[in-house]
Amino acid sequence: MISILGAGPHGHQLAAIVRRYDHVELYDDNLDDYESVLAGANTGPWLVGAAWPKVRRAIAESVADAKYNAAYGTGTVFYPGAHFGNDVTWGKHLHVQYNAVVSHGCRIGDYVTICPGAVLSGEVTVEDDVFIGANATIIHGGLTIGRGAIIGAGAVVINDVPPGATVVGVPARKIN
Repeated sequence: MISILGAGPHGHQLAAIVRRYDHVELYDDNLDDYESVLAGANTGPWLVGAAWPKVRRAIAESVADAKYNAAYGTGTVFYPGAHFGNDVTWGKHLHVQYNAVVSHGCRIGDYVTICPGAVLSGEVTVEDDVFIGANATIIHGGLTIGRGAIIGAGAVVINDVPPGATVVGVPARKIN
């Protein structure tokens, strides 16, 4: 059995994927009718079902002393259709969703979300706690997406993104 910590929409989506391979139970501290995330983490291996990286980090850190560790060793989940090139490295609690592409030489940090259809076209560094929206494209060639940045859906990133920045559009431009 795998416990899904977080019973919101992303948690339910993650549970549907994991159910193909294992029995799952959902846990949530903020929704009625669910046991606490700590209870889930003490029941068996767990995954965090939160789309937003900072929420995923907070949940994972809240169960650091639980009886069981994250499922799959690092809590990282690759959704069906996700594709990876060679020489890609990634951290813990990464979610790479449907049909996303992470091409050669990319370096992905902890607690990153890569939404459906997003493309990291090679040799991109994504620091911790980054959210990359659906169908965003990050152009090849040594770009860095700073810690805590948000890449809007459909954005085309052609320059480095500073830590904490939100970028949108084609080409992507900072909005905060």
